[in-house]
Amino acid sequence: MALRQLLLIFILLLVYPSLSQPLQFPRDEGKHKGVDFESWVVFSHVNTSDSSRFGIALFFFTGKVIGLKASGVFVVVADEKNQVYQNYKKIQYPIINRATHTRGRLYEKYGKNILERKTSDSPYLITIDMKELKLSLELNPLKGPVDLGQLPVGEERYNRFYAVPRGEVKVNMNYRGEDYSLEGIGIFQHQWGDSPQKDAASSLFALHFQNSWDVLVYYSDAFPTINMLVISRENGDTTLLKNFSARSDTVLTSASEPVRVAMAWEIESPQKNVRLRMMPTFDGQEINLLGLPYWLARCRVEGSAGDHSLNGKGYVFIRNWLSK
Repeated sequence: MALRQLLLIFILLLVYPSLSQPLQFPRDEGKHKGVDFESWVVFSHVNTSDSSRFGIALFFFTGKVIGLKASGVFVVVADEKNQVYQNYKKIQYPIINRATHTRGRLYEKYGKNILERKTSDSPYLITIDMKELKLSLELNPLKGPVDLGQLPVGEERYNRFYAVPRGEVKVNMNYRGEDYSLEGIGIFQHQWGDSPQKDAASSLFALHFQNSWDVLVYYSDAFPTINMLVISRENGDTTLLKNFSARSDTVLTSASEPVRVAMAWEIESPQKNVRLRMMPTFDGQEINLLGLPYWLARCRVEGSAGDHSLNGKGYVFIRNWLSK
């Protein structure tokens, strides 16, 4: 067994050098050569000066859709005042309309929708120009990137991850015929590697707290080797935990599939005496990414870590369906 494991590691180092090497900026922010799947994600919480609140989640990706190579962008706008979720998307297949990628720095252009970062110390800039939604978003990192290394996305399949746990976000948006100027906070995440197997895609909890702590949780009960809890303190120091439990006591039924979705979660870890409870402020919205259905909802969060009391907000991005 030990010989087989060593052989597998050697093969991974040869076949996936970009997965095994340390992060190198700005190269690792842009498109990677020879990978099956790549995505860039921003989850944000933003307000207007009169306290109108929105959640804006953006997904840029390139990979396979129904067996064909494609690139696309999804945007989900959560309108807290009206309790409404709106989905927007743009998918491009190379045989119809090519996307523009740049290696060496971040530049992804899908139609009129652009994600870029000009240098490794500049803000992330996003332009969305769709028929029913127009916005420009700037995320200026307040913390350095956290290198999450390789996470399994199936048997002998891996993705390389890093995340900027907290950034200052500014948005100008035309939404449902009205103009908004918004400010708040958000998270940026980039991953690349193998296409996730259906049962191995992890759920993500992205949480921001009032004391400037941030917590990221990657979780799968089907593939527990995925599980990772990341604590980023106000000064950017991070702790990575593997020993934690996650459970839910609230269940909703998906409208499009005969399955149930766990929504209100409790996460506990004895390592740092971490206790977190997430309570959704929306029922959630199902989105389909590369053939995999996910359930996305904003949430309120409360709990503690050691002697620190924690209160804040976040996203639950759920892949783990419950039994029928």
